[in-house]
Amino acid sequence: MKQLAMALGRIASWLAWPAYQVYFRRGARTRVLLVSGDEILVLKGWINDGTYILPGGGLHTGEDPLIGALRETHEETGLRLQSGDLTPLGTDIYRKAGLHFTY
Repeated sequence: MKQLAMALGRIASWLAWPAYQVYFRRGARTRVLLVSGDEILVLKGWINDGTYILPGGGLHTGEDPLIGALRETHEETGLRLQSGDLTPLGTDIYRKAGLHFTY
């Protein structure tokens, strides 16, 4: 069943590629590096090729990046963090496979 879900996710990702091109160019995104001791929390993507990613996602229109990072972390992991739990590390620009966005 897991193999089927991953295959369907890859197909959906491929079919949605044109929409990704538009969506990712219009806004900022967040990524959260959660560290505990010598461990880092990563998630296994199901829409992409199953690679591991950091929690995060797109910001809502006008949303503060810190609030968006807290919201995305909760949505993807179930963890409820407070603003004091995170330290901004800066911004970067993602450029790969025709996508380009700030996170």
